[in-house]
Order: sequence, then C-alpha cells, then structure tokens
Amino acid sequence: MKITFVNPPSPGENQPALDINLAIGYLSAYLKKFGFDDISLVDYTLLDYAYLDFQDKTYLSQIPKSDVYCVTGNTAQFHWIKDIGTYVKQKYPSCITVVGGHHASCRPQETLDATSANYVVKGEGEIALVNIVSSLEKEGIVTGEKIRNLDSLPFPDRTLADFSKYKRMLLGARACHMVTLRGCPFNCYFCDKKSVGRDVRFRSAENVISEVDSLISEYNLKAFVIYDDIFTLKKERAINIAEELGKRNVKWRAWTRVDTIDREMLVTMKANGLTSITVGVESGSDEMLKTYNKGTTREQNIEFLNLCREVRVPVRCSLIYGGPYETVETLKETISLVQKTQPDEWNVSTFIPMPGSKIGDNPQDFGIEILPDPEYLSYYRIGMKSGLGGITVKISSMTEEEYVKNRAWFIKALEKVCKRKVIQDTIQNINL
Repeated sequence: MKITFVNPPSPGENQPALDINLAIGYLSAYLKKFGFDDISLVDYTLLDYAYLDFQDKTYLSQIPKSDVYCVTGNTAQFHWIKDIGTYVKQKYPSCITVVGGHHASCRPQETLDATSANYVVKGEGEIALVNIVSSLEKEGIVTGEKIRNLDSLPFPDRTLADFSKYKRMLLGARACHMVTLRGCPFNCYFCDKKSVGRDVRFRSAENVISEVDSLISEYNLKAFVIYDDIFTLKKERAINIAEELGKRNVKWRAWTRVDTIDREMLVTMKANGLTSITVGVESGSDEMLKTYNKGTTREQNIEFLNLCREVRVPVRCSLIYGGPYETVETLKETISLVQKTQPDEWNVSTFIPMPGSKIGDNPQDFGIEILPDPEYLSYYRIGMKSGLGGITVKISSMTEEEYVKNRAWFIKALEKVCKRKVIQDTIQNINL
C-alpha cells in the first residue's frame, strides 16, 4: 500500500519553509510502527511562491499515483485542501483520501462535502489513520482517539523530505522545532479548542531529551524551538528539561504564559541556553482580557515583561488588534503597556474569529459579524502572511472605516513608543 502525505501551500511573504510538518512527521512514524513503510510526502510549503496565486492549479501535477492520500492543514490552507482533495479523486478515482488537521477538526462536515474525502479525521490522527489504512473504520467522519502516553509515540519522521531544504534558524544556526506536550488547560475565547483540546498530556523530560540527542546525532543540531503553546505548565519538568538542554550546550527558545512562570524558572532557563521567550499578552486592557477570557491581567503582564527585562531574557510580546468591543481607549491601554515595559519585540495580529473558538463559533454573543468568505481567503491573508493580514469581522464598537483607520493609528503609535528588535531570526513585516 502506497501512502502519500500532502502538505498544502503555505505562502508567507515568500519566506522559506521552516520545518517539516510535525503532525505529518508523527503520523508517518506511527504508521511505520505498524508496518506501513511505503510512505512519501509532497510538501508544497517548499514551493517558490513568487508565481503561486489562488487560481494556479499547475502545482497539483506534482502529486504522484498512490493508494492513500492524507491531507492536513488549517483554515488558512483550506482553499488548497479543497483543490488537492478534488484533484486526486478525479485523477485517481480508486484512491482513498483522508483529510485531517485544524479545519477538519472544527468543520468536519464542511470538509467532507468540499473535498469528497473518504474520511475526515477530527482531533489526533495517529490511531485513526492506522485504523483507516487497516480497513477498520467506516467511511465518513472519524473521531481520533487521544494518545494518553505520549512517550509511547515514536519521534516524528523527519526522513520524508530533504532536511536541508528547511530553513528554521536560531541566532544564525540551523534549528529544529519539537513539541513536549499536547493540549492547553486554558480556555481563551479566540483560540480553537476543538482540535487543541484542554486535556493536557506531557512527554517525560527523559523522552524529550532523548529526541534532542537523536537530532544532535543525526543532524548535528545546536538549536531548538520548543513549539508548545505553553512550555512552562509544569515547573519541575520545565526546569528539568532546561537543565538537560544546558548540559548539551544548545540554544533554544519557547512560548510561555505569564501566570505559569516565575523568576526561578526564567533564570534557570536563561542559564541553560534560552535565547528568547514569547508570551501572549494580547491586550493592555483588563476589559479586553476579560472579553477574551484570557485569565490574566494587565498587571500580571507588566510584571512578567519587567521581569524579562530585569533578568535580561529577550521577550517577544504578542498582541491582538480589533477583537469584540475594542475601542480607542482599550488600544491606548495596550500602547501604554508596551511603552512602560519596552519588550524587545512585539507583533500584532488582527483579530481572527477562528473556527473552533468560542467567539468564532458564537459571533452573535460577542457583537461581531463575520464577513462572508466562503473560500477562507481572508484567513489565508491573515494566517499565512507575516504582516497584519486582512480584516474578517465587523465589531459593534467601531464602524468599518474606524476599524481600518484605528488599526493604522495603533501600529504607528506602537512603533513610536517602542522600537522592535529582531530576536528570533524573523520579525513581523507590517505593511499598512
């Protein structure tokens, strides 16, 4: 049985592909564990996007004949997921097609209808995919079973493509990303919970470091990006992993949340190779943080950003513009927070009503209107470009004209009060 994974295009200002898709890597490794060895990958993130547009279908000819096609992707890639699913079904009618990933998990029926797939997988795909290729599942929507013991998973299969073609860097060194846990216990209303889930499972520190050692041995890597939403959920575990990374003299960076990290953790992480840390501040307004159900406060954000400056850990501060009930006054509170704390780098995302999120699935409860976008092209323009992206909503607290005008004012005000540095080898390219 020939199995082909297809990773849809993911244009980002013509930036190079950063890493082999981790979800595909885990799925391939799990299939191989059960004896399915004839596996290939068509990775369209490696395309030269200078010529790619929404109507260009020539890229599809790269897909080889196979028995099973597995396509994954998020909402921003859904335009291409539909193209790929339709193409393989027309060209190879007897093939089996499986679609998974974020959008499939949050909009399974839409995905099934739009792609004519045999199977749409909601949630984690390892067990479901093995069952599918073993003819143990009925066609249609399949709910994936969660892996309880993450240490039982083989490390992601990074042999599916030429590793040297991927360009993730850290302080000028070739880097590789990895995850040490699955799930997030918090319930931010802008975040997709249908595919991420609140049920957190952790890899052991020993298992994580074993993967690090294998990557050092195989690729001579000295830099890593820990891709967890919140690496610091368990203090003792995070410190243990950090100390083991320090023993190997590697550089690394991670994401955190202000109420899951303290001085001891930050100092220990810095002493053991942490080069920078990213935190989702979202807003300087307590009112907006409550709207987002973030569970943190303006004061907590200020305290953590000041701590980073005090212990000299470069920090990237992520902000959201234009969520429900945003006003000029709430934006001024965010500007004052940035001015007061002077993060090394900040980036801004225009609010996205993501499928699977509380706000995205219940816009009427938050006074917003989601603009018609059947192709999800505006999600593409936000999700795939390094700038602010397009506008997808009308909010009750601003007119459409004010929404556009205030966004430009907000960005210019931030740039005036806090000059950004490049701390992670990439920086958001804002084009107003």
